[in-house]
Amino acid sequence: MDFIKLFPNSERIDDARKYLLEVYLTTKDYKQALGAIDKIQKKGPELQYAYQRIAYFQAIERFNDEKLMVQRGAVKANFIEAIYYFNRSMTYNLDHKITAECHYWKGEAYYRLDSLDKALQCYQKFLASPVADQLPEARDVYYNIAYAYFTLKNYQKSADAFRKYISENEKNKDRKLNDAFIKTADCYLLTRGYFTAAEFYNKAIALGLVKTD
Repeated sequence: MDFIKLFPNSERIDDARKYLLEVYLTTKDYKQALGAIDKIQKKGPELQYAYQRIAYFQAIERFNDEKLMVQRGAVKANFIEAIYYFNRSMTYNLDHKITAECHYWKGEAYYRLDSLDKALQCYQKFLASPVADQLPEARDVYYNIAYAYFTLKNYQKSADAFRKYISENEKNKDRKLNDAFIKTADCYLLTRGYFTAAEFYNKAIALGLVKTD
């Protein structure tokens, strides 16, 4: 740090900043690490790769800071910050899995900000990634899409997304699957597809995870 302050025009300034970057990474100070990379003039593929990953980690850290933001009286501000860092991560598209995850979690952030159209755009970009099916987020993306459409009262698209989720997760036999059955039934009930609604309500009952009258 002292070398950088004393010799800002040195030929070795980038080496000093790379060393400082390693210190920040060791302490998981992702914000400072990004600042260190920003100041390095010559960013080769290795640094660009590091930048993409560090910005993603910073974004996830901000995403998970909801309780802290509430305590500070800045409700949901963490999601706005997370989106900012997800966008910074996608400055470099060297790790396709990180890029896909950025799209997914940006969608989650927009969902929590009630920007459902933007959330849906991000989910679709995630699905368009050639590596999406290799990621754990792929398990839930159609469930989230379905809820976004349901909230927007587009019940046909919501039902389609719930059914896609069900087809990919029917072996799980968990409460999320049970909820998907019920919500699918609700979609058909709201669009007067009464027989199909009954079919999915019965699937939920057969799963045996909820009490029925």
